[in-house]
Amino acid sequence: MKKLALVRPLLLILFISACSSIPLKTMYHLARTDLMTVDPAYLNAATRVPNGLREGKKGVQMTFSSWLGEKKKNANVLQIKLEKVTDKEKLLSINALGKASYTTLLYKIATKDSERIEVFRQQHKKRKQAYGDNMQGSFSVGVDYCRTGKLNDKPILVSTWVKIGKNTGLLPLIIDHDMQEDLKKSNQSIDKILPLCGK
Repeated sequence: MKKLALVRPLLLILFISACSSIPLKTMYHLARTDLMTVDPAYLNAATRVPNGLREGKKGVQMTFSSWLGEKKKNANVLQIKLEKVTDKEKLLSINALGKASYTTLLYKIATKDSERIEVFRQQHKKRKQAYGDNMQGSFSVGVDYCRTGKLNDKPILVSTWVKIGKNTGLLPLIIDHDMQEDLKKSNQSIDKILPLCGK
């Protein structure tokens, strides 16, 4: 099963509930964590991209989904655009992730979106009580990128981490995934799937 999918604009969708090459350490923590109970204050994402890429219009997103049965009836989806962390003390947690010629950023859930998550959780809880194990769900992290100029043929290595609890730290989702390979496999032009920033 593929770990990521390409859509327009280029969006890395990391399906936590899917079988993939997510590191075992991360899978272990995910298996032991009920994301419907985690305090949103402890949900973070971090990205590392080469300097030729930036965050696109859709930014970094977290998506919570729940549905009924295998046919995914009565789907309920909550998509949240994360905001950048600017607190210097909190940014210390990504110091070790940085490297030359790359930009590393940390993201968090805004206070207003914490309230939306709570509403989603209460809805899921009620549906779970009504339908039991027929209620299923997933959690994904997406990153929308744009380019600042012309790209060469060198690897475009991107990395993403997620924090899902007070004591988990940042867990790796993908490390140094080469987006150049994805671009080569795509049937669309680079301007459509990885547009210039500002367009």
